[in-house]
Amino acid sequence: MSSCLSLSHDNGYLLVTGSTDTNIKVWDLRMKSNQNVLTFKEHSGPVNCLALSPDARWVASGGDD
Repeated sequence: MSSCLSLSHDNGYLLVTGSTDTNIKVWDLRMKSNQNVLTFKEHSGPVNCLALSPDARWVASGGDD
């Protein structure tokens, strides 16, 4: 279950989600499949907040860990 998300400002097709399963996923909304293109598994607790930089090159996240 996603607990937070951020949509890219520059092009609007990159979506980043953070979830209670501790993962951060990057989605390319132009793709027809419903699979994410990248998964970060760095958190050891639920992801509570995240932000995508204006140029969509960086993701900042905060969690319970």
